[in-house]
Amino acid sequence: MTNPVHLRDLLSRIRVRAPGAALALMVVLLPMAVSAQSERTWTFTTLYSFKHPRRDGAAPFGGVIKDKSGNLYGTTWYGGASGAWGAVFKLDSAGSEALLHSFHRNSNGYHPIAGLIMDRLGNLYGTTAGDYSQFGTVFKLDANGKQTVLYRFSGGLDGGEPSRLLRDAEGNLYGTTYIGGASDWGTVFKVDKHGKETVLYNFTGGADGANPQAGLIRDQAGNLYGTASYTVFKVDRAGNETVLYSFAGIPDVAAGLVEDSEGNLYGATGAGGDLNCNAPNGCGTVFKLDSAGKLTVLYTFTGDTDGMGPHATLVRDSSGNLYGTTTDGGDPNCQAPYGCGTVFKLDKTGKEKVLFRFTGGADGALPSALFRDEEDNLFGTTTYGGDLSCVLYQYIPGCGTVFKLHP
Repeated sequence: MTNPVHLRDLLSRIRVRAPGAALALMVVLLPMAVSAQSERTWTFTTLYSFKHPRRDGAAPFGGVIKDKSGNLYGTTWYGGASGAWGAVFKLDSAGSEALLHSFHRNSNGYHPIAGLIMDRLGNLYGTTAGDYSQFGTVFKLDANGKQTVLYRFSGGLDGGEPSRLLRDAEGNLYGTTYIGGASDWGTVFKVDKHGKETVLYNFTGGADGANPQAGLIRDQAGNLYGTASYTVFKVDRAGNETVLYSFAGIPDVAAGLVEDSEGNLYGATGAGGDLNCNAPNGCGTVFKLDSAGKLTVLYTFTGDTDGMGPHATLVRDSSGNLYGTTTDGGDPNCQAPYGCGTVFKLDKTGKEKVLFRFTGGADGALPSALFRDEEDNLFGTTTYGGDLSCVLYQYIPGCGTVFKLHP
């Protein structure tokens, strides 16, 4: 059995409430509108509830992706055939789940936290985080479920605890590591198709930021963009980092970025905003950063029924609406601490609408990143809840779900 403290550590990394985690945003504020009611104009469906760690995995942190046939793919941090070290799963359009790969506590990696990406041939790529004795891997999984470890991190100069991957047209993979590097504050890395890793940038823990947790985006010129603990940054092809924006205070910028056609970047902070909410930390914000480096807060969460703590990367539709999740807030009757989380929509005027509030029951609790398809359907996972007869530990009811929201 894996040490349950590690899962608590992961949850606490998502749910930052430590004193001093306040984020004072010295920016232009747009008028904010809290949705006074929860009009259910979207339909919520639980596509799958994880029932037994050994049979189908448990605790899906990383969300899902969808192929052209309508199959969904994701990872579970826990469970799998070994019962403890995680799995890659497939959920078909009929709701039938299959384990494509089960991780074991060995050098091939274990405990996948981030989501997957897929190439045009249907191969899946992902990362494992490892634990206190190993530092993660970059892996490939072919259509038959055969795993190839492309790179093993040492936790030293090459980094450790990698994030979600980004793949370019040549097959190179890019990501960040939470720890390791020259100063042990994390890295931006590249792994080529031959498995050679190159550290593109080492964070120093100073003005450049520290401990990046999210994946990257890439522009046509090959520049990489991401977030660290208190910065939004750019790393060019030569490995030069530019801080595009520095947040005041000690923020919680765990979410990645999304870009529009004009080069504006959008993201979320898990803390900050109204510091009277969840004082002194704040309940989080959604922001826009333009190409001139001007940051505008589009929405400030109140910690009430609108949600609290947006930690996952946003998705954006063609009309400029943003969609995301909060890990907390929402249903005040949810038995999970601070609420069980929400799925929200934010329009271009900064008006927020809650699309769904999780109850911690059959619908799940603590939602992760969303995937949006061509028909505007939203897909995601919850880390726990669902089938409450499946219990990871006595304080975590339910092994998680896969859900769909459609207009």
